[in-house]
Amino acid sequence: MKKKAIAILLLVCMITGCRVASAENTASGNVESEENTASEEENLSEEKSREEKAKVSEVDQEVEAENEDGENTETEAEGQADQDVAVQEESEKDDRAVQDEPKLEEFGQGNDTAEQENEQVPEIILTEERQGQIETCLSTGDFSYSPITLGEVTTYLDEKGILYEGSYTGGERADMTLEDGTTLLFLETENQDGLPFGYELLMVNEMFNQWSFQENYLHCYDVIDDQYYYPELSERVWKEEEFNGFNRTDLSIARNELFAKHGRIFGDPFLSKVFEVKSWYEPKYTAEEFDSRQSEFLTDIENENLQTIIAYEKMWGWRGDTSQGRKEVTQLLSGSWLDLNGDGVKEQIVYEKIKNGVDGAWDGVDELNLIVKSGTGESCISLGDSDGYLFHENCFVTTMNETTHYLIVLDYGPSADYISFLYEYENGELVLAGQMASYSTDLKVYEDRILAPTETYHLQCQPVDYVYILQDGKFVHQPSEYYDYRGNTVTALRDIPLFAEKEDAEPSIELKKGEQVKILGGDLKEWVLLEKVDTGEQGWLKENEEGFDSYGAFDGLYIYG
Repeated sequence: MKKKAIAILLLVCMITGCRVASAENTASGNVESEENTASEEENLSEEKSREEKAKVSEVDQEVEAENEDGENTETEAEGQADQDVAVQEESEKDDRAVQDEPKLEEFGQGNDTAEQENEQVPEIILTEERQGQIETCLSTGDFSYSPITLGEVTTYLDEKGILYEGSYTGGERADMTLEDGTTLLFLETENQDGLPFGYELLMVNEMFNQWSFQENYLHCYDVIDDQYYYPELSERVWKEEEFNGFNRTDLSIARNELFAKHGRIFGDPFLSKVFEVKSWYEPKYTAEEFDSRQSEFLTDIENENLQTIIAYEKMWGWRGDTSQGRKEVTQLLSGSWLDLNGDGVKEQIVYEKIKNGVDGAWDGVDELNLIVKSGTGESCISLGDSDGYLFHENCFVTTMNETTHYLIVLDYGPSADYISFLYEYENGELVLAGQMASYSTDLKVYEDRILAPTETYHLQCQPVDYVYILQDGKFVHQPSEYYDYRGNTVTALRDIPLFAEKEDAEPSIELKKGEQVKILGGDLKEWVLLEKVDTGEQGWLKENEEGFDSYGAFDGLYIYG
C-alpha cells in the first residue's frame, strides 16, 4: 500500500509541475506558432485539464478497487480519502489559474488603443517567413496570409528603414503613407472568437481585403453580395440613440450607403471598394452631379435619417471643417516621419506612454516620453502625471503655415478638464510653445491664430473660443471684450431690467417673468447679451449687480458640477 501511495503522490507532483511549467511559458509569451490564437491556447489548456482529471480519476478507481478487494485498512482508506480531496482541490486551483492567465493576442499583438493597465504590449518579433509575407502583401496586395496587423507593419518598416507617415481616424481606423507613395488602411477588428485583434491591414493602395472586412470587421460570416449594410435606413426613420455604438467608420458607411443606392460615385478608394463588392451598386453620377440632384434621389425617410447621422457626427466632432483656411489637427501614429521645422529633412516622432507600478499592479500614475529622432541625435520630453489622470494614447500634430509643425500632447488638468500642450521642434530640441484648455482635435487652427474652445462660467457654464496668437515663439491668449456663448434659450423667473447699450446710465428694456430669451454672448466679467425669442429685441444684462442670483433669475441655465 505504501508503494501505491508513493506512486499517487509522484503522479500528483508530475501533474502539478507540468501545469506550473505551462503557466510560466504562457506568461513569458513563448508562443510556439504564429497561427496559435488566444482561443486555441484556451482550448489546449482545457483539453490538458480534462486529460489530467482523467488520470486522477483512474487513480481513484484503482484505490476504490483495492478497497472492494479488502486490501486496505480503515486507516489507509481514510488517508486515501484525504489525499483525494487534496488532489481535487489542487486540480480546481490549477484550473482556475489556467483560466485566469492573460490571453496573448494573435502574433503577440495587443489592442493598440486599449488601456493596458497591468501589462506592457509585448515586443513584436518577425520571423523571416513573416517578413516575406508582409513584403509580398505590401507590394502586391496579397491578403491570403494570416491577418497582418499595424504593429507588424510598423515593426517591418522600422527594421527595413522605410519611412512612413500615419494617423488615426475616429480611433478605429489608421491610415499610412509610405515614402514611395504606397497607401495602407487599417481597421480595428476582432478574430472569429470575438476577441479584439488590433488594427488589421485591409487595403493596400486600391487592393481591398474583402473577406476580412466582411468577417472580422462587420462580423458577417454568411456574406450575401446583394445585401445592404444597413437596409432599414431606407425603410423607417431611425432615432439618434439607435446609432449609439456606431464608430466614425460605421457612420460613414451608413451615410454614404444612402447615396450609393442611387448611384453616386465615390472618390474615396475605401468607400468605392466597400460598395463595389455589392451587386446592387451601379455607379452613375459624379459627386458634383449627385449633390446637385440629391433632393430628387433621396426619399423622405432617407433624407431624415441622413440628417440624423450628420447631427450625430457633429455631436462627436467627426465632421471636420477645413473651410476658410482652417488647418487639420490629426492624431499621429507613433513612429511617423515628418519634416517638423521645414528644413527638408524628416524626423521620426515616437510617443511612449509608460504605466508605473509594482509587481504588475498599475499605481494609477502615467509617465510619457515624446521623442523626436533625427540624423543628429534625439530630443525627448518626459512628463509625469502626478494627479493620476491618463495621457491620451497618441499625440497629435498640426501646422499653421505648412512649414512648422506642432506636436500636441493631450492630458487632463484640474477637474478632469482637457489640456493640450503644444511643442515646437527648434534647433534640435522640443520646446513648449503653449498650452490650451481644449481637446486637441477641437482646436481651430488658422494661419494667424488658434481658437481653443474653453469651458468658462459667466451666468452659466459654456464653452467659448479663446484666441491665441504666436508671439516670439509662444502662443499667447488674447482677451476679448465679447465672446459668443452657447446660444441656448432660458426662461425668466422674475422681471429683469436690461440695458439697451452698456454705456447707458439706466436700463430701458424690461424682461418680463415667463418670457424666453436666448443667451448670445458676453465679456466673461459683468455683461451678458440677451435676445427675446418672441420679438428679437436685444438687451444687456449687468450680471454682477449686487444681489443678482442667476439661479433665481432664469430657468434652463447650463450649470455643471
